[in-house]
This record gives sequence, structure tokens and C-alpha cells, in this order.
Amino acid sequence: MTCNNKIWRLVSLWLWKEATAWTETSAYTWVPLTTSPFVKPINEYIDNENGIGRIEWSNWQELAKSESETTVEGWVWQTTFGHLMTAMFWTSSTPTTVETWVYKHSFAVQNDNCHDSYSIVTDWTTQNLALYNMLDTLWITAEVWSVVNFSGLFKWQKVNTTTWNTVAFASENYFKVANMTVKFADSVAWLTAASAVTLQTVNFEVAKNVESLYKVWSIEPSSLHNQQLALTWDFEAMFTDDTYKDYVSGWTTKAMRITIQWDALIGATEYPELSFDFANLSFSEWDRTTDNNAIMTQTVWFTGWYSISDTAMLTWYIQNVQSTQY
Repeated sequence: MTCNNKIWRLVSLWLWKEATAWTETSAYTWVPLTTSPFVKPINEYIDNENGIGRIEWSNWQELAKSESETTVEGWVWQTTFGHLMTAMFWTSSTPTTVETWVYKHSFAVQNDNCHDSYSIVTDWTTQNLALYNMLDTLWITAEVWSVVNFSGLFKWQKVNTTTWNTVAFASENYFKVANMTVKFADSVAWLTAASAVTLQTVNFEVAKNVESLYKVWSIEPSSLHNQQLALTWDFEAMFTDDTYKDYVSGWTTKAMRITIQWDALIGATEYPELSFDFANLSFSEWDRTTDNNAIMTQTVWFTGWYSISDTAMLTWYIQNVQSTQY
């Protein structure tokens, strides 16, 4: 009996930055995912609107525009997540040595509209290769009793079949919410000395609004370009006073830092660590629950802005055992 039925757990995802756009690379990493990626066609058509003596709407349709996208979701891991951070901002620093076998990588926004593209392979019954992809949106979600999760939307190109990539996952540590601290301060310079606040959920979205450009001789995109970078944020916390509501009323701006560690050492004294710095957040909206029988909670929404004094909107760091630049 031939078994053609499969579960999504059998699907794997391969990802790597292209040194040259449209060119497959031999250096790659396999990214663990919690849901399987699949290619979603995004097509537009030309319908024949000409009357031909019939009341039926049309007698033919032609493909006018063809592209695709996929969403990938998973846990935030200490090494592979660095590739998603690079795909979002493109600029990753040469790692600095913290101690033997421990390295710190920083990620900042590349200030142009030509971020690097990525090759993506999904492995199932066959290996499907998509060249020239760009990460459009990255979501981070952290909730009590759970791990830190990510979701990323890639704008894809045409998918072809390939066979040479061997599926191989490396062992690495993930980041959980129990080891997360969140701080607010009036500026980035004051974040280290600031006290941690108590939150229940944290969610943020970074979008770079990728646009597909076309030429008259093709129904497929000729190039992909990131546009304006936008940051939105929200968190949920227990309602104990009017501090956050007053921040919204006063249109207060703050710097914010999220730091997450893993429990096990990767060096003599150092742990895997992930840190997000947001230089300029405005408190834009506030709400709280009204259930008579439940402990009151509040939700606060933010918008991220560029900080002239810090010359950044956001800067992210990851500390792990990878000695090479992403």
C-alpha cells in the first residue's frame, strides 16, 4: 500500500541570505517551525468584459499578475532567530567576543530600499525552492506560561523543484517568557538602571511594507523593495493604578528594553540572551477590562518612532555560540 497521506510535522524550512539576488546559495540553515509553511498564490486576472450577445458575465479570463507569499511561525531560538532578524533589518554586525565560545550580535536598520533577498526551500515529498524572497513583516509574541514565538511573512517568487539540500537541524536553546524582563525609561541611556515592570503579554510587529515592481513584458515581479519601516506594540498587565492611562492622556514617550535569557550556561558565566531596544515609543491607546467577577487587567498600545538623539528606532541583540556574522 502506498502512503500518500502526511502530517505537516514532516515539512522542513531552509533559509539563507542570497549573496546575489536570484542565485541559490550553498550555505543555509534549517529553521524549526510550529506550523508548516506553504506557498499561497497571489494572482490577479483580466476578465473579458466585452459583450458577446449573452447575459453570462464573461467567456474567458487571463492571468495578469502572479506572485506568492508564505507565513512561517515558530519558537524564538538562540541561533536560528538571528537569520530572521537579519532578514528584517539586513544589517548585522561582526560579532564581538563576550567570553570564550560566547558571541554578541547586534542588528540595526539598513537605511535604504534594497534589503537583501533570501532563498527559501521547503522539504516535503519534494524540495521546493523559491529564490528572491523578502521578509515583509515580523511579529513577536510573549505570553505568561509560554515560550517567545515569532511569525514572519515572506513575499515569495516562483517556486521550482530542487533536490540537493540535506535536512539537518542543530541543537540549540529557545527563549521562554519566564526569563523575560521589560523596562521603560525616558531614554535609551537610562534603560540599564531602570526597574523591571510586571506584564502578562507582550506583542509587537515590525513591517517594512515590501512592494513588488513589475515591467511591461512580464506577469511576475521584476524586483522587490522594502519601503517605510513601521513599528506597533501592545502589552497586557494587571490594572493597579492609572500610570499607563496617564501616559496615554499625556502622549508620553518612553524608551523600552526587553531582555530574555535561557537557563543554561553557554560559556563560563554567560547565558544565551536576546535583547530588543526601542528608542522612542509613544503611548497611543489604553483600555481595561470591566468584568465584575475578574481581576482587572489593562491593555496599552504603542507606536514606534525614530529617535534623532539615539539615531535609531530600534536595535536588537542576540548572544549565542555562533562566531560568524549572520
